[in-house]
Amino acid sequence: MRGLDQTDKQIVHLLENDATKSSASLAKVLSLSQATVRRRIRKLVKNGVIRITAIVDPGKAGFYLVTCIALNVDPDKINLVLESLRHNKDVRWVAVASGRFNIIMLCRFSSTEEFHLFIQDDLSKLQGLENIETYICLRLEKGRYM
Repeated sequence: MRGLDQTDKQIVHLLENDATKSSASLAKVLSLSQATVRRRIRKLVKNGVIRITAIVDPGKAGFYLVTCIALNVDPDKINLVLESLRHNKDVRWVAVASGRFNIIMLCRFSSTEEFHLFIQDDLSKLQGLENIETYICLRLEKGRYM
C-alpha cells in the first residue's frame, strides 16, 4: 500500500479483517485516540483508498458456481464490451488485461444452467467477441475485495 503511513496501513489491515470494528476497538489496538482513528478513516474513505462495504460469501448466498472468464475482443470494440459487462448483474469484477486475452472477469452463478444462459444470451451477443475461455473455480482459497 503505497502512499500510506504505517498507522493508515494498520487501520486498513484491521478493517480488511473486520470492517465492523468500532473506532474505540481500533484505537485501543493501535494505541491511538478514537478521534484520530475516526479522522484517519474519514480521510481514507474521502480519498478513495478504502470503501466500507459488505462482502458476500458466494456459496452461502446461493451462488455455488464462481467462474473466471477470459475474452478476446476486437480492440476497436473493447470499450463497448466493457460498458456492457460493467452493467451486467452476473459480472462481479472485470478488467482489461495484457497477454493472451484482453478482458478478464469474475462471475458467479447459482447453477450451471444460469452460467450456460449467460454465455448463450449475454456473451455470445457481444460485438467484437473473437474468442472466449471459461474456468470454473472448484475451491476458493483466498478472497479479497482488492
